[in-house]
Amino acid sequence: MKYSKVLITGGCGFVGSSIALYLKKNYPKLDIVCLDNFIRQGSQLQVPRLKSQGIQVIEGDVRFYDHLEQVKADLLIDCSAEPSVSAGLDGSSKYLVETNLIGSFNCLEWAKENKAAILFLSTSRVYSIQELENIAYTESETRFEWVDVQNDIARTKQGITQEFSTKGPVSLYGATKLSSEHLVLEYAKMYDIPAIINRFGVIAGPWQMGKVDQGFIALWVAKHYFKQSLTYNGYGGLGKQVRDFLHIFDVCTLIEKQIVKLDSYRGETFQVGGGRSNSVSLLELSELCQSITSHTIDFARNPETHCNDIRILLMDSANTEKEFNWTKQKNIKDLVEDVYHWIQQNEDLVTDIFCK
Repeated sequence: MKYSKVLITGGCGFVGSSIALYLKKNYPKLDIVCLDNFIRQGSQLQVPRLKSQGIQVIEGDVRFYDHLEQVKADLLIDCSAEPSVSAGLDGSSKYLVETNLIGSFNCLEWAKENKAAILFLSTSRVYSIQELENIAYTESETRFEWVDVQNDIARTKQGITQEFSTKGPVSLYGATKLSSEHLVLEYAKMYDIPAIINRFGVIAGPWQMGKVDQGFIALWVAKHYFKQSLTYNGYGGLGKQVRDFLHIFDVCTLIEKQIVKLDSYRGETFQVGGGRSNSVSLLELSELCQSITSHTIDFARNPETHCNDIRILLMDSANTEKEFNWTKQKNIKDLVEDVYHWIQQNEDLVTDIFCK
């Protein structure tokens, strides 16, 4: 490990805390600081886990540069974000834009001043909603499915590539992350900052406090575990929307590989999704949750589709897999089982979060 101290912003969130604990386990001498504003429900539950492993936790907000100045480090892993794709639909856009865009700017200024390398976590939602919705699809018994394509640089059988369009509306969330990507690239080139941008698809796993608009796989498992109802929203209320996914363990193994090679990159973008091979519809997820929990729950159906929703979103990550000699090890059954056992073992901690 070249780096001696790492700052993880959003470090008490699901992804940030998981990366921190993974790195500390594999590199015990690495000094890790997790900075978080604790706005996300359940983030306080990560504090004892992090501190028990010798990881420092600081309350701070990336919207305010002086909060970042509390820490000196030579590597920044930026996991801070308002991650909801529906954020702003109710008119409350200020926190979203300030956190995702101003926060990214502050992180980059901090990296410049500290001569630190940066790993920036972006999103699959930087791609054009309309262009994704325009892809021809079929409907099976359990899912919507894109029509196969041949010789298309923007889409393979596993999903879209980085050549896919980012033009047009992508949601406020997607727009702030895409804008931040451009900032990362400019800072990396102008100030010679080692930097990698990762466009992640759905990430899930134990210790994710899932909600309808972010973290739906964990939410689905929890609602089945606690025998509470759910709703199929949009696209006729059929539950056939499809997303690819990654287990948090696979995310952590990639981050580790990227850190080792980070000094060679100056703002390059990598796509990190599960692809068609690691994908699931809501309906398929419900069936798997029922099988693993032995609980059957009620589903309401809301046919109305909101403007930021997407019928299918799958990403081809072949270039990333080749570049970092990285392979995904966890499938959907592994993921659901891991979340189920985590809830089972921590029921007292998470009941209030999932049963509201």
